[in-house]
Amino acid sequence: MALSHDTQEEVDEDTGVVYSAYNKNFIQIYTDSMGFIEDIINENPMAARVLLVLIRVMKSGNNIAEFSQKHLAGHFGCSERHIQNAIKVLVGRKAIRIIKAGRNNAYQINTKVAWTTHANVKLNKDLFSEPMEFSDEYMSRPKLRTRIVKQTYVG
Repeated sequence: MALSHDTQEEVDEDTGVVYSAYNKNFIQIYTDSMGFIEDIINENPMAARVLLVLIRVMKSGNNIAEFSQKHLAGHFGCSERHIQNAIKVLVGRKAIRIIKAGRNNAYQINTKVAWTTHANVKLNKDLFSEPMEFSDEYMSRPKLRTRIVKQTYVG
């Protein structure tokens, strides 16, 4: 994508679609997704770390992260096998799906976990969006409840 400096918009050179550059480094995450990520942290901390890196580098508009397992292993200082196991967990829990990018794999993050574009664009594109798989242990926990104890206005 090329950034148009005078209009502050991004133009996808392949499709011609114009995206606003406002909030360019902004990632949106549903509240349920935070619990999902917490659940993955408890099950497999490396899978959670891999997911967070993939979310950080995913492309706006298509939620695709191109990052080799070799580079992820180098980033985390672990074996590629460790990364493969983490990715297997993420695929099994429907946090990501693997897509082919030439000879390499790329990872598309489930839009129910996180996304980087406007909601109307997210709904109108063919993106990976399936219910996430929570663990039985997580689902059996009592739900967190919040309430306002006291409101204070500072003026």
